[in-house]
Amino acid sequence: MKYLSILILIINTVNTFSQSFASHTVELAPLVKPVITFDEDAYRSELIKRYKDKFKAKDRLENFVEMQLETAKYNVFSDIRYKNLEAETAYLKEVIKKTIPAAYTTKDIKVHIIKDPEINASCNEDGTIHVYMGLLAYIKNEAELAYTLSHEYGHYYQKHSYSRYKKIENTELVKGISSFGGLVGAVVSFATTANTFTYMKEQEQESDFFAIRFFRENGYNPQAIIDDQQAYLRLEESWEQLSTYRKPNRLFTTHPSTKNRLKYLSDSVRFLPQTNTRFFQVDSIQFQNLRKRAIDECIHLSFQANDFDECLRRAYAQHLQFPKDEFYTYYILETLYRYLVAFPRVKDEYFITENYKFGKRSVGAVDVKKSITHQLEKVYGWNDAWIAQFPNTRLTDKNAIQFSTNQQAFDYFLKLAETACQNCYPVLKRVGKPYALPDNKTNLNEHEQQIYEWATVKDTSFDVKPIPVFIYRNFQTRPSSDKIYKSIIEETDYEKTEYNSFLEKNAMKLSVNTFFPTKLNYREQLTLNSQFELLSFQIVNKHYPVSGAYSKIVYFTNSTSMLKADVEPAKIVPELYSIVNKYGQGKIIFIDILRTYGASTFGDYISKLNALAYCMDFKTKKLYRKYIKVNDLYSSSSLENFYTDLFKELEKFNAEVLKTEK
Repeated sequence: MKYLSILILIINTVNTFSQSFASHTVELAPLVKPVITFDEDAYRSELIKRYKDKFKAKDRLENFVEMQLETAKYNVFSDIRYKNLEAETAYLKEVIKKTIPAAYTTKDIKVHIIKDPEINASCNEDGTIHVYMGLLAYIKNEAELAYTLSHEYGHYYQKHSYSRYKKIENTELVKGISSFGGLVGAVVSFATTANTFTYMKEQEQESDFFAIRFFRENGYNPQAIIDDQQAYLRLEESWEQLSTYRKPNRLFTTHPSTKNRLKYLSDSVRFLPQTNTRFFQVDSIQFQNLRKRAIDECIHLSFQANDFDECLRRAYAQHLQFPKDEFYTYYILETLYRYLVAFPRVKDEYFITENYKFGKRSVGAVDVKKSITHQLEKVYGWNDAWIAQFPNTRLTDKNAIQFSTNQQAFDYFLKLAETACQNCYPVLKRVGKPYALPDNKTNLNEHEQQIYEWATVKDTSFDVKPIPVFIYRNFQTRPSSDKIYKSIIEETDYEKTEYNSFLEKNAMKLSVNTFFPTKLNYREQLTLNSQFELLSFQIVNKHYPVSGAYSKIVYFTNSTSMLKADVEPAKIVPELYSIVNKYGQGKIIFIDILRTYGASTFGDYISKLNALAYCMDFKTKKLYRKYIKVNDLYSSSSLENFYTDLFKELEKFNAEVLKTEK
């Protein structure tokens, strides 16, 4: 009866979601960049005190501490932590206190929620636990959360980072000794590397057992551990159906396989008491509210990152369960609209299932059995009994398929929006359908206000001003056999700082640009990044019609010819369009820095620094791109020289754009 009451509570909590858009909260970037402080000396001292007895050589200790310090600094300064979730963070701390005895934990448990839809969690070497939003959206109850948090804390308590460092350090030493050993050296190197991964799997198992031991006394139902792994196994089976799935080499993975993990966890859990245990102990309602918030955040994060496939997959799952909730209808419709405008080729692909092996579109008529309605179990891991509970039977009825392709899905949700989604007016407006703006702007929440601002922007006369230049992304280049290069995005915080510093010092020297980014608020600056990415794909679509072009990859050649594409910025990147209208900016230039690395005995080094330059003309709706060869050799210490040369080339690029327009 106790478990039935809990189930009823969960269902009632979830099904009482308000159907208004305003009832959903997602965290937007602040208008002013937060001032973040981090006491490096205190962190360093804490780690030295914790590990000083583990190292005989002082330089090895210092090297280990500096490595951990860099990880901590990234987590602090990269803006991946949520800043305004105090109540949610306090709740997670209470779950940890309920899960792990006080003798094992520090007095001040540090927990941060991470802006990432990935199902993950981690623990720093100072005991700080990072919980990803994707994990909070995935788990089903507090006991599952307790298992994951105690598992991560187990890595810290058992000093796994130190053990792993020593193992890798010894492995690198062996590899160094055998580096000139021909075939024998290669075998030794392979064996020691594989041994390191085996050791990491053993550490994962140790942390699992660390978590399990407390389930004897903490009152949480240990069945949650098995439920968690069984659900993850179903999720993995769904991932294996993705057309992009590549089976990992188990020899070089850091975690035990889920099947193996499920086996040894089941063997251990069956000896734990299950009577008088609970799935919730701290606060079941707060858990459900946090999970609901996490689901919404993951949808919003995926949308911001232009991960249209994932955004649709998540939002559609919620729509099936809450068909009258405008928040999910809005994200489905807005995402589909941008998807279809930016990538017209996807209109005849299957909605959601196109990304799966069983849903690839073949020549001929649409096969409704490949539609999402027929494939809910494979995509989401749901069974028929679970699906039968959904109120949206119209979209789960296999005998009356409403849509199969992206275009059909868009038409369906567009029609729905005309009568049942007041907040869908941005798309209704862009396609020429009747729409109504919010009656009272002052009653909108911050998210609604942001949508209102870009959706109601009025075209201004674009001024002929100095053209602002943005360093957009940094890439590592990977040339392929067909001379088409694929560049993979890397973190660029350091380079962006150097670039900003350079511009501030040299703005007067650059006739082609003005330091426009200083006018933007912090939220606008972050918005530009995702919008630039979507713009850059328009060149890829037109000039490189290769399979899988829509991904986190930029295709280019080292040809210096100008590439051009017609773009509808108000439709594809409305947030960017709103910003340039706000500042009356007729053109912008944004740049991808292309870094090619070389290798030496002393480590990797930057062997080449070149660029892809883009110019978006909002008046003519033309996007230009050109590969700019600046110079072959630049060290990281001579970035200023690189930028000086780069801007000389950008002036030539701008002149060529002007000539092309004439």
